Amino acid sequence: MKKMLLAGFFFLTLASFAQDGPKVVVFNSSESKEPEYWSKYNLVKFNVFEAFAGDFGLYYERILNKNFSAEIGLGTTLSNYASMIWNDNFVINDESVEPLMGFSMLLGGRYYPFRAADEFYVAPEFKFKYYHNNKLYTDLMGMDQQLEESTKIGMGRLTFGYVYFFDDNIFVDYSAGFGIGKITTNSLDYDTTTGEPYAHEKSTMAPRFHMGLKVGVAF
Repeated sequence: MKKMLLAGFFFLTLASFAQDGPKVVVFNSSESKEPEYWSKYNLVKFNVFEAFAGDFGLYYERILNKNFSAEIGLGTTLSNYASMIWNDNFVINDESVEPLMGFSMLLGGRYYPFRAADEFYVAPEFKFKYYHNNKLYTDLMGMDQQLEESTKIGMGRLTFGYVYFFDDNIFVDYSAGFGIGKITTNSLDYDTTTGEPYAHEKSTMAPRFHMGLKVGVAF
């Protein structure tokens, strides 16, 4: 319910911002001063919201024709800070966890009803994220040991968004959407009978909601 309210507030704010903007586009009219195509076909951007989840990625979007574009993204991951905050066992300075560098990637296509890379769009996407860390623990003999934990998230999703240009080069890209994700975790656990530590693997499928705020430059 909280996510639905956040999404509603996000798009109400977006609609208000779009209406207050100085740009007015009138298509199929001789009075329109804006061309059907941008003179810039390449867009590079960074997703500010994803950084809070420990995902630091760069995205590249290429305009294909008047209404369609393709986007790819590659980045590095550290700890999923946003997920950790919602964890009941969250500890700010957990010295037993040593974050390791992982990676993330995105593949997607975009459809813009008015003009590619401008204003509203819908985008089918596939997003993959890989987090891992070393978990320090003490075994039954009192010896310090180390186990590598990991989280893999693969999600097919549908994204709705809005691109706003401040000038010919600088823009922001607001987005929100939903999808189905497979989450596979490999984490430290203990055998209930012997108390021996082991790596416990668990996979789940669940609906996932996402929001984004990308800032970028076109060239």
